[in-house]
Amino acid sequence: MVRLLVLSLLGLASAFCRKAVDREKLKRISAGGREWSFKLAYGSWSSPGPPAHVLRLLLEEEMQVHVTLTRMSSSAEMLKHVLGCTDGDGKLWSSDTNPVEAECRDDLLQEPPLEAWAAVEVWRTTSQSKLLLRQLGTGLTMGYQTFPGLYAQQTVIDEGLQGKVLLRWWESYAKHLGADQYFSSVKELDQAMYNLSFADPGCPDGWCPQGTIRPRCDSSLSPQEIAVMGEHADQCDGGWWYSRACTDRDVCVPVVLGEFDWNLFVWIEVLQDMPVALTWVGWQNEVQLVRRLPDCRFLFYWWKPDVTFLNLDPAPPVQVFFDPELSLQWVTAQLVRWQHLDEFAPEIARFLRDATFTDDDMSFMTSLLAQGASDEEAACAWLKNNTRYLGWIHQSEDDDTLLIALLSASMATCAALVLLLVLTFRGWLSCRDSPSDPATLVGQWTLKWAGPHVQARLDRKQSPADKLAWKCQSRQWLINASPFDIFFDTDSHGLFPGLSLSSYNFARILWRGGVFSVTLRDSSERSWKFRREDQKFQIHYEDWTRMSPSGQSYNDPCVRLPLKSGHLRIARMRSKCILVTWSPPAVSRGVPMTELHHFFKRVIDHPQLAIKEDAVDDFWNFAASFRSPVTAQQDPTQSRSFEPSTVNMYHALPHVIIPEAAVYDASWAEIHSRYGPANVFVSHVWGETAQNSMEALKKLYLWVKSQPRETCPTTFRAWFCTICNNQSRISEELGTEVMESPFYQVLSAPSCTEVGLVSPLLALNRKWCNFEFCLANSLNKPVWMVTSDGVVQAGAVPPKCLKDLADAVLHFHCKDAACSVQEDEKLIDNFVDSMGGYDALDKNLKDVFSGAIQNAHRHTEEAIKLVQHLHKTSYVHL
Repeated sequence: MVRLLVLSLLGLASAFCRKAVDREKLKRISAGGREWSFKLAYGSWSSPGPPAHVLRLLLEEEMQVHVTLTRMSSSAEMLKHVLGCTDGDGKLWSSDTNPVEAECRDDLLQEPPLEAWAAVEVWRTTSQSKLLLRQLGTGLTMGYQTFPGLYAQQTVIDEGLQGKVLLRWWESYAKHLGADQYFSSVKELDQAMYNLSFADPGCPDGWCPQGTIRPRCDSSLSPQEIAVMGEHADQCDGGWWYSRACTDRDVCVPVVLGEFDWNLFVWIEVLQDMPVALTWVGWQNEVQLVRRLPDCRFLFYWWKPDVTFLNLDPAPPVQVFFDPELSLQWVTAQLVRWQHLDEFAPEIARFLRDATFTDDDMSFMTSLLAQGASDEEAACAWLKNNTRYLGWIHQSEDDDTLLIALLSASMATCAALVLLLVLTFRGWLSCRDSPSDPATLVGQWTLKWAGPHVQARLDRKQSPADKLAWKCQSRQWLINASPFDIFFDTDSHGLFPGLSLSSYNFARILWRGGVFSVTLRDSSERSWKFRREDQKFQIHYEDWTRMSPSGQSYNDPCVRLPLKSGHLRIARMRSKCILVTWSPPAVSRGVPMTELHHFFKRVIDHPQLAIKEDAVDDFWNFAASFRSPVTAQQDPTQSRSFEPSTVNMYHALPHVIIPEAAVYDASWAEIHSRYGPANVFVSHVWGETAQNSMEALKKLYLWVKSQPRETCPTTFRAWFCTICNNQSRISEELGTEVMESPFYQVLSAPSCTEVGLVSPLLALNRKWCNFEFCLANSLNKPVWMVTSDGVVQAGAVPPKCLKDLADAVLHFHCKDAACSVQEDEKLIDNFVDSMGGYDALDKNLKDVFSGAIQNAHRHTEEAIKLVQHLHKTSYVHL
C-alpha cells in the first residue's frame, strides 16, 4: 500500500514536470550548416538515469532547448559518440572493418558529433575509456561520489562484529584474524554456482540450466583474458585466481567480480597479501549469484549509487573498506561534452558546468528507483523538492529577442542597419577577448592554466597581426606566461613573421595549425637566478597530448619540454590561443605558509566535502580503535586522523587537486600560489585530517619564525607533497632512484633549513616519512615533532599526549612502516641500509623523541616551580 501511494505521488510529480511544452517550438542549435537537437547520452546502468532526466527537463522546460536523450551501453560507447568517432551515419567505427578509423584520429572525427554532444556519468575503469578520455579531455564533475568496491551481505558483517572481527576493514582479512569463518569456502561457492539454474530471456528457450555460470579465470573459458593476465594467470586454477597469501585453499575468502575490464589488475595487486580467491563471471551473472544464493557468503563487486542490490533481503550490502590509498573506492562522477560546445551553445555549456548533484540527491533518487519509479519520475520528484537548480540556469541578455523588438518597431532599412550593428558588435566582442581579463572566455581559460598570480602580471604587446582586423577570426593569442623571453616562429614561409615576446607578455599571431617553434632566450627574472636557457623547440601535431604518463586526462592539448631548470609547459585552446608557461623544479615549489593555510581551508570548506559526515570516515574512526585486534587497544595516534566530519588529502585529491591543477598538467602550488624555494620541508601522511594538519602547521610556522637565525627569509615557504608534486605525473617526478625524487632534492637544497614532522608516529608508519626523517638527520637539519597541539620540543603538547607518545615510542620500529608501492619500498630500504639501517634509525628517532619529551618536561618543571613560588609568596603575604 505504501509503495502504491509513493508511485501515485510520483505520477503527480511527473505530470507537474511535464508542463505544457511544444517540442516543435523549442530552440535548436545551429552548427555545421544544420539545426540540431541537443543530444544528451547517459549510461544504461541505473545511477545516471535520474540526473540525465533532470538535465533534460530543465533544458526543455526552463531553457526552451530541444533535447534528444539516448541511453548507451558503456562509457566507451558514450565517449566515442561525444568525440565524433563514427561514420557519416552515426555508427561507431569497427576495428575489424576500419582499423584506421576505429583509432578515433582527430582528423577523422565527425564535427559536430552525430549522436551525443554530452554524456552523463562516464567511468574510466577500462583501458579503452582511459584512451578515449585522453583525446576528449577531463569531463566536468557531477558532484556526487560513486563508491565502487567489494561488498558483503549485512548479515555477514553483523556476525563478524558479534565475534569482534571487523569484516568492513581490510586488515581483518590480511592479518588472518579468522575472517574466513564467516564466509563460504571456494569449493562451496563453486558448487552452488554450478548447481544454479534460473529463468532468463538471454538463455535458450528462456531457461539457464546448471553450469551456465562458471568462474572464468580459466584458459578454456577466457583465452583472451588469460593471455592478457600474463604471469598472473599462473595463479589461476579451476576458474579461480588464488592470492600468494592463500596457502590453505579451504580457508580462503571467495571474491566475485563483474567484468574482466573492471580494474581486475588493481584488485589482484591489492589482494595479493590477503588469503582470498578471486574470479569474474560477467556483471549479469554476478547479479544472479548475489540474488539467488543468499546462503552463500562471499565478497562481490558493486558500487553506490546503484539500485541493483538495494532491495536485497534483509538489507543492502555493506562495503569493505581498504587502505585509503586505494583511491578507486570513491570516484567522482563525470559528465563529458563535445569539445566545441562552448562555441555553438555557450548557455548550455555553462548550464552543464554548474549542474551538480550531492550524494544525498542521488540517494533520494535511487531509493525511488528501488520502489519502482522510472528515471523521469525520480527526476521530477527531485525537482519538485529542490530549488538548487535555479542557480544552474543563467539569465542573460537575448540579443535575438532585442533584435526582433527593434525590427517590429522600425522600417526595413532601419532593421538592416541594426542587424549590421549587432553583427559588428559581436565581431568586436570576439576580437576584444583578452588573456589578461578573466571576464572573457580566453581570460577564464588563461586563469585556469596559468593561475591568478601569473595572469595579473600579463601585459599586451602590439604585433603585425593587430593590423589585420579583417582576419579577426583567424588570429590567435600567443601568451608568454613564463619568466623567459621567447621567439615564436610558425615556419610559414614569410606569411607571418616571427614574433619576440618578453616574459609575461602576450600578442596576436596568425597560426592555422601545423608546426611551430619556440626559442627560449635569457630570462629577465633575475630573482630566480636561472641558468641560461638558449634552447629551440619545434612542436609538431603529434606532440600534443591530452593524457599524462600516469593516465590523468588534461582539459586541453598540451606539450611538456625539459629545461635545465624545470620544464616548459605549452597548452592550446583550440583556435584561440597558445599559452607558454614555466613549470618550476620541485625545489622551487615551496608555498607561502599563509597560502598553505588557505589551501587547507579550501579543502575543509569544500561544498562537496562539508555536506555531511562521510560514512567512510565514520567507519575508519571505528576501525582505528581496533587496528590491533588481538589486544583490542585503541592507539590515539592512529585514530586521530579518522575523526568523523573531517577530510584528508585522499579526499582533497579528487575534489581540489585534480580539478584545479592536475587536469592542467601542474602541481597545485604552481597555479595557485606565489611559489619559491622552500624553507621548511613538511613530512606528513595523506590520511591525517586537513584540520589537524592546518593547526599543526600554524603552530610550526610560529615556532620556526621565532627561532634565532643569521638571516631571516621575508617569506617562509613550506614544501607539502600533496600540493607541490604534480599529481598527474607522480611516477615521472619520483624517478627510479630515491635521490632523483623531489623529497631528496628539496631536503638537500640549501634553502631548506628545517623539517616539520606532522603527527610523528602516524607519519613514521609510512616508508617515505622514514626516508625523510633519516635524510634530515644525516644532513643535520632539525626535525620538529608537531601535533595539532603544537611543537613537542617547545613544550606545547599536553602531558597526557606526551605520555601517549612515550608509550608508543617504546614499542615503535621503523622497519614495520608500510609503503603502497613495492618498488618504492625496496628503494627506501636500500637507502636506509646505506645510512646505518633501521636499528640506527630507531635509535635516532627515540633520541629525538626523548630529547623532545625531556624538553617539554623541563617546561612543566619550571611551571611547577613558579606555582610553588606563587604559593609560598601568597602564604607569607597572608
